[in-house]
Amino acid sequence: MFDIFAAGIVALVFLGLLGYPLTGWLLPRSLGGLRWAALPWTGYAAFVVLAQFTTQAGLNMAQTALLALVLALGANGLYLRRGGAWLCEVAAGYSRIGWIVAGLTALVFLLGVLPLLFYGYHTIIGENWDGEIYLALGEYLRTYAQPALGQAPPNPLLHILLVPPYSGRTHGFSYFQAATGALTGLPSLVTLGPVLALLRALAVPASFFFFRAGWAWTPRPALAAAAALGLNPFLLWITYNTFGMQVPSLGLLPLCAGAALLALRAAAHADRGETPRLVAYAALVTAALAVTYHPALTAWVAIAGAGGLAVLLGSGRRWGWVLGAGVALALGTVMFSAVAQWLSLGGFLAQYAEQTAGLGLITFTAPTDSLGLSLSFRSLLAAGPGQALLARVVQAYGLLILVAGLICVALGLLWLWGLLRERPPGALVQAAMAGGGLVYMLLFLRPLDYVYGWFKAQSFVAFVLVAAVVGGLAYLGPLIARWRPLPGGRVVAVAAALPALALLATLGLLLWQ
Repeated sequence: MFDIFAAGIVALVFLGLLGYPLTGWLLPRSLGGLRWAALPWTGYAAFVVLAQFTTQAGLNMAQTALLALVLALGANGLYLRRGGAWLCEVAAGYSRIGWIVAGLTALVFLLGVLPLLFYGYHTIIGENWDGEIYLALGEYLRTYAQPALGQAPPNPLLHILLVPPYSGRTHGFSYFQAATGALTGLPSLVTLGPVLALLRALAVPASFFFFRAGWAWTPRPALAAAAALGLNPFLLWITYNTFGMQVPSLGLLPLCAGAALLALRAAAHADRGETPRLVAYAALVTAALAVTYHPALTAWVAIAGAGGLAVLLGSGRRWGWVLGAGVALALGTVMFSAVAQWLSLGGFLAQYAEQTAGLGLITFTAPTDSLGLSLSFRSLLAAGPGQALLARVVQAYGLLILVAGLICVALGLLWLWGLLRERPPGALVQAAMAGGGLVYMLLFLRPLDYVYGWFKAQSFVAFVLVAAVVGGLAYLGPLIARWRPLPGGRVVAVAAALPALALLATLGLLLWQ
């Protein structure tokens, strides 16, 4: 099973080589150690944006990976010649908090491949049939360009890729998986699990980047929110069940939202040096989101759009700069993801209009799923006739989820009240983005009445909903200490106890299954 870790390590090194010079050139030095958190996703964005064009030009992913490596080595050499201290800057970025984030990332990766380690062999982990798609794409794209898949020898799995909806999409995740297979020489069956687990794990530093750079949170609450998001059983279930296009979006969405905020704020301060570079960076990573999973752009518009509007309204006489930066960001995104945008006209957008179903879902899942407190669409702990004791345990678990969910709602409202009452820097932006995410999710409930869309939206907005809960906890301690002579830390621990217990219980049950 060493292949599991070899695939993950090679994929991570590949992303680092691709991402380092671009991260250094486009993200300002003022971000300091936070640049390392964005580095792997910068490499991912650069590769999938390149791959959508090369595959249309007739290159397979083995050739594209080689081309990307040559370009990356040249870019790294140029960056080093101009004073970019590659290893020194990365090492400097790893403060004590940075090492904790790195440790959490490794832990989430381990959780992602843990079932395979118990099985003792390579296979698809979950029950979802999407695995057939990604096994096939991960193998075929190493040898054939995407438009040339019809030239491959006949195969039942190949037929799935040649007909709608999969024939009319860009497949950023599969481009990266096929490249990992080409670099390691490992078959798709071996690389599928580790690549999914790696991209899921990299959502931890991406969300940390968002909370620190985008929302300007202090390190501890940012770390707590990133950890809660990383251990979220709902998002881990999505990883296990091979939602290959959706999994990278869980890291790209917070990164894209954070990058957009940085670009618009630079424009609001009329910073002519940083604004163009930040706009280019935000456009690159947002284009990668479109290439990977086009529907996730709708969530990005809702969350980043609401935050951008708040920045615009607070920019005063510099509103023209902010508006111009927003337009440039949108145009850059479309340009970098031109193939994905073109194919989406008859692909994802048509399916959203038709409200295509999935997973056999016929009812709306519980809102607590997005927070990781439950998996309402799965029977994690079922009791049958003659199991009176287990039935009581199931009832107690359901009550725990309900109470923990209500506590989370109260904490989220407390965070919002604190923001609007005390108005710290960036308060309106944070409230607008959280509100945009919540409204986006609720739209699938009413008026769209789209069960499967609601399920997807829950995963998209999880990072802002989890942040609202953690923000409420961070605000609760000082608030209580101000009103009563009680230790704020103890109050926070008591308030977090039931939600944490519900999350860990659900995680444990998921791993047990």
